[in-house]
Amino acid sequence: IDLLIVVIIPENDFMSHLKAGNRNTLLLSLLALGATVVVGFTIARRITRPIQELNIAARSLADGDWSQELTIDRPDEVGELARSFNHMVKNLQTTTVSRDRLAEEVKERKKIESELIYKNRELNDIIEFLPDATIVIDKDEKIIAWNRAIEEMTGFSSEQMLGRGNLEYAIPFYGERRKILIDLIFESDDVVAQRYSHIIHEKNVLIAETSLPRPKNEVVTLMGKASPLY
Repeated sequence: IDLLIVVIIPENDFMSHLKAGNRNTLLLSLLALGATVVVGFTIARRITRPIQELNIAARSLADGDWSQELTIDRPDEVGELARSFNHMVKNLQTTTVSRDRLAEEVKERKKIESELIYKNRELNDIIEFLPDATIVIDKDEKIIAWNRAIEEMTGFSSEQMLGRGNLEYAIPFYGERRKILIDLIFESDDVVAQRYSHIIHEKNVLIAETSLPRPKNEVVTLMGKASPLY
């Protein structure tokens, strides 16, 4: 027997179930999309934030701020990059401190050199205008001061005598190279007495008299005083 069953459902009932299903599908889709966006934003933030911190630190470092240190502790490539950056900063800090210390030492040395030059010039000016004939030699026995009074006494100018060594400072007095009072400061009185008389030897000061056939071809008796400069 061929049977045909026809079920008649009101359109409103049918469409209401269909619309409800569509609404549920749409809501689920929107929820899934929202969750995807939130998860994606969180992941992107986690990835980009350390890179932004690294970029800010690099800019500060380029501007001369050597105190930057990243606190990124991750096992991935970003964490490795942060550790390399911190290591580089420490090396730069060490180099900068060494450079600054060197610059400070150079500055201090230049200051000391300037002060020494000023003091040396001041001392030379004092010696130059002393009323007593004065000669100064350095540790290499070269003449570094030959004042006006000794120029007048010997007839030898400072231009002729400055820088000369090898006992040449004796020539204006004795006509030959020989030790004079300034060379005998640390010798015994017996040694000094071979060339000088009326010797007074106290600590590092030596005073004595001698007769000279010079300067200027006149026999004169001179009293000399010699002492080291410290």
